[in-house]
Amino acid sequence: MNVRFLYYVVIFSMMTGCFSIPPVPEESSCDIPLEIDEPIVKIVDFIKTTTEAFDLLKKDGDNILFVDVRTSAEASQGMPTFIDANIPIFEQKKELEFNQNFVTAVKDMLYENGLSAENSLIMICSEGTRSKRAVQTLLKAGYQNVYSIKGGVHAWQDSHLPWFNADEIDIDTLYFADNF
Repeated sequence: MNVRFLYYVVIFSMMTGCFSIPPVPEESSCDIPLEIDEPIVKIVDFIKTTTEAFDLLKKDGDNILFVDVRTSAEASQGMPTFIDANIPIFEQKKELEFNQNFVTAVKDMLYENGLSAENSLIMICSEGTRSKRAVQTLLKAGYQNVYSIKGGVHAWQDSHLPWFNADEIDIDTLYFADNF
């Protein structure tokens, strides 16, 4: 009898709004904290599909810095043909470590390519999570035209966009930020 009473109390509470489950925000997957104590930066407006990114690169590629933020080991296995640099946002050492020199390396690459902080930057990783973190880091540093590619290199390949296999990557012309 007590179980039946409890059941009715829960149903009544839910119907009257006394007990409810809070809704999950739609963009919660785009909210990656920069640090535990820092507020979350919403980057939903800074995400592009592979097709949008590819069209932007074809149209204005000379004025865009396209950065692969995967580890050097991952990037050396293959990458989109338009990549200007591999600057890992994280690197696997004893543990996964945030690249403290990430923003400086991006700034240096912009300078080396004759670009400035006002130019667009496109970040890509395996699936989109690390590139979102890179976008958040760069937004926090004051950059405004920064984008993450939704779905990362997996979506890029699934879209059959231009791709360099490992044996086609020109190590001499591509910037690899191995040591940070």
